Amino acid sequence: MRAKLQLACLAAAAAASLATSAPRGFRSYPAWRPHQVNHVVGGSVVGVWAARSGREGVGIVVQVRQAYQPGAGEGMLVVDSASTVLELGRRRIRPGRVVPGPSPGGASRTYLVFRFDGLGSWNAGERSARLRLALVVGGAPRELLVDLGQSRLSAHGTRTDPSVAR
Repeated sequence: MRAKLQLACLAAAAAASLATSAPRGFRSYPAWRPHQVNHVVGGSVVGVWAARSGREGVGIVVQVRQAYQPGAGEGMLVVDSASTVLELGRRRIRPGRVVPGPSPGGASRTYLVFRFDGLGSWNAGERSARLRLALVVGGAPRELLVDLGQSRLSAHGTRTDPSVAR
């Protein structure tokens, strides 16, 4: 009797698991990524990466690790978000929102939100863009050009923040 009850429970569990869908694998979506993450400007290290990328645009994080010391070098480096643009095809997109971020380990972070039709750009075949990052170093304007590429992440890709000058 006990064996029949166990067999009946096993059959019921097997039947219930047939209705369960198979586990889904990694779904690859197009994402913007810079070709080079770290840049040296005036002795400071500027890290640039895409924290968010999707149908409505891209969110770029700019991290500045200052090399400035009073009385030496070119001076403090500051991101001029008002003059920064993302060139995508013939469009020049200004950041719609600028969010100052935390300052981990003495570095300052700025989050720039560029709103555009991300799905439309992928469908139109736009795979490259250029970020014209406006900087101010010791009071003098400078420009850092960062090339971005749009591609699908591999099944083994990660979306973690890259390390900036450890």
